[in-house]
Amino acid sequence: MPLRRLSSGGGSPTYLNYSLFSDSGRTTTWGNTATTAPGSTTATGAATPVTIYARVPSGQSGTAATFTDSVVATVTF
Repeated sequence: MPLRRLSSGGGSPTYLNYSLFSDSGRTTTWGNTATTAPGSTTATGAATPVTIYARVPSGQSGTAATFTDSVVATVTF
């Protein structure tokens, strides 16, 4: 599973690990490998939303803040 980290930014950022999943039960990891988009997706020329779920594991320390990260997805059809 790829390491993903949210950052609180700023001069001394706090990091929180997280994972991405393609199902609401968070059992199918969405990682750095070729995969089929969740559900049935057909290219129509129009924008097609794809829902991806995330989980931040418990036991991590951090202060209340806004955490961000960027995820790049390459779509080939």
